[in-house]
Amino acid sequence: MESGVHIETITGKLEADLITNTFWTQDLLKDRSYLYIDVGGGSTELTWLENGKRTKSASFKIGTVRTLKNKVPLNAWVEMQAFLEDLRAQHGQLVAIGTGGNINRIFKENGNLFGEPLSRADIQSQRNRIDSYSFEDRVKLLRLRPDRADVIVRPPTSSCA
Repeated sequence: MESGVHIETITGKLEADLITNTFWTQDLLKDRSYLYIDVGGGSTELTWLENGKRTKSASFKIGTVRTLKNKVPLNAWVEMQAFLEDLRAQHGQLVAIGTGGNINRIFKENGNLFGEPLSRADIQSQRNRIDSYSFEDRVKLLRLRPDRADVIVRPPTSSCA
């Protein structure tokens, strides 16, 4: 308030709308289906796009900070898993597009070129590599911001699947 900057909290649905609107700025095939995944500190937005149109979306109170602090209830994981299983049952193998600071950094750490896919194995390999560094070394050597260095890898006490 002292700075005069107006901050507005938005709903998960509005966030999903904003994310979906960036779909056309990507070099993606418009006749394919994609699962947009945006993981933030407090929530994860999943948006299913078919032929460039959002057909299904959901917001889950599963975020990096909530996970780090063990504040994600089991039912949130169950709900997200059910959402994904429903999509898989309807569409088979899913092609996902990740957005957010952590996945962007993992993409960069992996050395992929723009538009080059990042495999599940690549993600796990980079997370394992980053996790092998102490928090301090993640900041100093990998040049991660402190607020990223503690959430980019899965904390050992979390119930992540």
